[in-house]
Amino acid sequence: METKIEKTKNYTGNKAIPGVRERILGLIPAAHLFVEGFAGSGGIAKIVYSSGGQVLLIEKDALQCSQLRLHAPELKVIEADFLSWYRDNENTLPEKTVIFLDPPYLHSTRSRGADLYNCELTPRDHVAILNTVISSRHKFIIIHPITDLYTQSLKYWDFTQISIRYHKKTSFEGIWTNYDLDTPLFNYLACCKSNTQRQQVKRELSRLHAKFDQMTIAKRSFFLNSLIARYE
Repeated sequence: METKIEKTKNYTGNKAIPGVRERILGLIPAAHLFVEGFAGSGGIAKIVYSSGGQVLLIEKDALQCSQLRLHAPELKVIEADFLSWYRDNENTLPEKTVIFLDPPYLHSTRSRGADLYNCELTPRDHVAILNTVISSRHKFIIIHPITDLYTQSLKYWDFTQISIRYHKKTSFEGIWTNYDLDTPLFNYLACCKSNTQRQQVKRELSRLHAKFDQMTIAKRSFFLNSLIARYE
């Protein structure tokens, strides 16, 4: 049964907006644990949780943590600096952990370079985060405006460019991942580029279900085991 969570509250930089969320969700691989660092409003984690995923939110801002606990009490929220938390827990996290980072952007990428959050990052903080994740054993998804720092630091990662409208202005941003994009996804439908494509996939799945429903238990088991052995 799908779990209902209150709609994501307005939050500066929230990525759970139509078009953007699908691009991110379409890159999230299947995992035992989904961690959203710099959680903010936890927009992406809420969708993963509602789809049956196990999630963990890491947020340094005490006030925002209170908001998360108020509006999404089902989720586990930890009040902590992400980098410190990750360094303390890296070796004990499950191997199949996926971590999504949407950190406060470099001030040089913002209009007027203004502060937007209670807990900001310095350029040195960004460097420390990047140096840590590029040597990590876990799967990471990082989104940030396209800058030399991120482009050069993550030059060996897979890269997807997106455009996002903030306050009637377009920001060209990158999504970097440190795993092959043919990795099994937690929700394949999320990567479909349109509702028409999603409906087509659903119809194909329905036809497959109908075929399997007509098989004997032994035949169905044989087919399933053969498919698993072939594509594992």
